[in-house]
Amino acid sequence: MRARSGSSLLFLAPLSICVCLSCRDGAGAPGKPGGAGGGAGSSATGGGSAVGVGGAGGTGAGGTGGDGTGVGGIGGGAGVIGGTAGASGGGGASGSGGAAEGGASGGSGGSGGTAEPPRCVGSALGADGKSLTVNTYALAAAPSVAIVTGPDDNVWFTEANAIGLVTQEGTVVEFPPLPSLSSAPSGIAAGPDGNIWFTEAGSGTGTGNQIGRITPSGAIAEYPVPTADSLPLGIVAGPDDNLWFTEQAGNKIGRITPGGTVTEFPLPSTGGSPDSITLGADGNLWFTETNGNRIGRITPAGAITEYPVPTARSFPTGIAVGRDGNLWFVEPGTAGIGRITPAGVVAEFRLSNPAEAPGGIVAGPDGNLWFTEYFSGNFGRITPTGTITEFVVAAGTNQSPSGITVGADCNLWFTDPGNSSVGRVAP
Repeated sequence: MRARSGSSLLFLAPLSICVCLSCRDGAGAPGKPGGAGGGAGSSATGGGSAVGVGGAGGTGAGGTGGDGTGVGGIGGGAGVIGGTAGASGGGGASGSGGAAEGGASGGSGGSGGTAEPPRCVGSALGADGKSLTVNTYALAAAPSVAIVTGPDDNVWFTEANAIGLVTQEGTVVEFPPLPSLSSAPSGIAAGPDGNIWFTEAGSGTGTGNQIGRITPSGAIAEYPVPTADSLPLGIVAGPDDNLWFTEQAGNKIGRITPGGTVTEFPLPSTGGSPDSITLGADGNLWFTETNGNRIGRITPAGAITEYPVPTARSFPTGIAVGRDGNLWFVEPGTAGIGRITPAGVVAEFRLSNPAEAPGGIVAGPDGNLWFTEYFSGNFGRITPTGTITEFVVAAGTNQSPSGITVGADCNLWFTDPGNSSVGRVAP
């Protein structure tokens, strides 16, 4: 394993565009209180920047009063902490009287869960609209386009036949080559099991077409994809604690359990070439179809729906979920950024340079979407309402930013395959 440190440069001025009680009967005495409301709803924090919604409290049922004085149940518990406050629990139902009259009305509902602020709220990234600082970290081999923040708070990336990481302090660790020769690791994701998962896009016997897993200590396991030469690319953790991935050449979406069992789901349309995939705020998986010029959605049960991108030959690739609950994707074929609602309504926004090729996209620490511009070496920011700002890199730096993610330090991290480096963007 090799360690390296980096250098820094400054971005110039941007170009702007546009308790559960049992429910028992009383026995001649006043009835027992009704059971407590249901526990707090369980809604996990969503992947990326999407945050879950607090669960609603349950409703308590009144106890049966032996002498007609049963007390209504306690209201439901508070919703769990999530992106939105959980609904109040319902009041307990009245107890049924055993003799003269019904029990008292139910208890009041539990309070909603407290909204959880995103981890990086208050980020100053690009706040002055003028400058960004970039630190670069050299690698021994050119990295692929994929980069992700792991559960250990390090940033993990794929590179030529290997996996690497860089700490927040800038120490680079490159693990030994993968067991399979010419495996061509591509997409990468943090798994629900605390490990890092990646796709191997290589083709041919023993040269890829697998899903890989690496532990924080560097132990690797590989699992074959059933369809030969399927070209697995994007990968993401799903809401079902499995990993979901795209098969570009196989025209399928794949699912792999932490134990390594793979299931494949063919796309309804031919020639889609699914590329990137992300977890939506609606609990489904969303993906781009580069050659099909579509955005796809697959439920955890495997039901697929496809939505056309309005502009022909936009070749959608990278996709991310925004804090507005919509899905945002890049259109390198038409120098654009697209937005699709969970209902399938698409809007498109154009960059200033029609020859530009946006690459990766991620929900940033400031609530906006940030993307890379491969040809110019710039970074772009788009607000949820569609206002784009492009931060122009200093002349002579020859940056080629590709994949992008948000680090545990609330800065942006990116891969630069043209310069065999990984970089960090800070205020």
